[in-house]
Amino acid sequence: MKPSDLSQVPHAYEIYQRILEIQEGKSGGFFDVLAWMGSCLLLVEYKGKGDRPNANEAAWIDAALDAGVLETEMLLVVYP
Repeated sequence: MKPSDLSQVPHAYEIYQRILEIQEGKSGGFFDVLAWMGSCLLLVEYKGKGDRPNANEAAWIDAALDAGVLETEMLLVVYP
């Protein structure tokens, strides 16, 4: 799958840029998936087998919330 050019999706691009600004321009550790349909947005963080949530994910969640992302627009998936 080829990544999309977010600059072509103003709502998603604006949120992405706001989150990065809050994170001082550092994109490493950003959510695994940023999906959208119209103005609906979903940020997904996936933790695979043996990989557990850590403080880095908490920082990204806080940054997303500060950028205006709703709690209902984020999903954390943890492999059992």
